[in-house]
Amino acid sequence: MTTQPYRLEDLFTPAETAKDSLFSQTSIRPEVAIVLGSGIQIFENLEDQEVVPYEKIQGFPKASVKGHKGEITLGKFEGKSVAIFHGRLHRYEGHPWSNVVFPTTLMHAMGVKNIIMTNAAGGIHRYYTPGDLVLIRDHIYWQPVTQEERAYLSLKLGNERMYFNFDPALLEKARLAAHDSDVALRQGTYVCLLGPTYETHGELRLFSRMGGDIVGMSTIPEAIWAQALGLGVVCFSCVTNVTYDPLALANTSHEEVVEVAQQSSARLDQLLQALLRRL
Repeated sequence: MTTQPYRLEDLFTPAETAKDSLFSQTSIRPEVAIVLGSGIQIFENLEDQEVVPYEKIQGFPKASVKGHKGEITLGKFEGKSVAIFHGRLHRYEGHPWSNVVFPTTLMHAMGVKNIIMTNAAGGIHRYYTPGDLVLIRDHIYWQPVTQEERAYLSLKLGNERMYFNFDPALLEKARLAAHDSDVALRQGTYVCLLGPTYETHGELRLFSRMGGDIVGMSTIPEAIWAQALGLGVVCFSCVTNVTYDPLALANTSHEEVVEVAQQSSARLDQLLQALLRRL
């Protein structure tokens, strides 16, 4: 049995190719990237706005989840160049880890310094209600770590042992941005699962006892890789359904998740505008 050889250039070379393809279609060179989760719609009126579909970017993996447009909007917000990724890639779609983090690798190639990630999540905490916005200050990574993920992180970090920690300075800027924009912002621990099925009652009881406040199927693989690449990352969840109510959990659907995320987008838009002013 032969072991699959992993080389960092196998990640970075396709990202460079994608960056060249993207930059040939836009004059914007972003400083900040924003990743939008299911149903989230923000920054719809950027200055000098240009839109590039993922399918028009050479080598960009295909996204298939409903509520994800599959495009990058580039433009300027109060003079700051921004790239907004409408949709992400998930392992439950059948993507390998390298595809899931491909947009993050591309952002690194593009020269982005800070990434703002958003997602739609289920509320585990009993005080959370649909529409709440949550700053992710910690996480529980419950996805099985693949050989590919372990190998590339080891190659990038060398002999260093990585300790993932959300940047305290960025967390503080997020809290100040909530104050600036007068938007209520909770803080909590995000449980990252593989999906695509929603959680069982037993799993939710376990995650609650472990300290989990919200639960979803994305974000953390990209955030870990972003930190390994030396990028700043701050993450927000929009609570789209509650999981502590058995009846509400039984009726949860992807359509409901998208609808609630869309309804919360205006407040998230205000919050992230305030945050961009502080970056």
